[in-house]
Amino acid sequence: MRDANAASLAAIGCNIGDVVGKPFWETPWFTATPGLPEFVRDAVDAARSGSTLRRVLWVHLPVGRRRFDFTLRPVFNARRELIGIVPEAVDVTDRIEPLQQAA
Repeated sequence: MRDANAASLAAIGCNIGDVVGKPFWETPWFTATPGLPEFVRDAVDAARSGSTLRRVLWVHLPVGRRRFDFTLRPVFNARRELIGIVPEAVDVTDRIEPLQQAA
C-alpha cells in the first residue's frame, strides 16, 4: 500500500500509517473476512500480469458487513511497464438486486 483516501480509512477505523507499507491483502479491509485476503492476493497477482478484476464482494468491516462493487486494475506507463495497481470499491450494500430471470 502506498496511499488510501480518508473515506476508505474511516471504514476500517485506521489512519494512513496503519496501512502504508503493508501488502494490500493484509490490511483491515480484508483480514476480518475469511478467504478474502487470499482472494485479494490472487487478484493483485493477476493485476501484475495485466488483468483487470471486477467483482461484488461481501466484506466484514468494523461498521458491519458491507457489499462492494470492487475493481482492481493495473496502471502502465507509455512503455507498458506496470507502475501501479488501483483498487476501487463502491458500497452497494443498500442497492436492490434486479430480479434474476429463469433460464
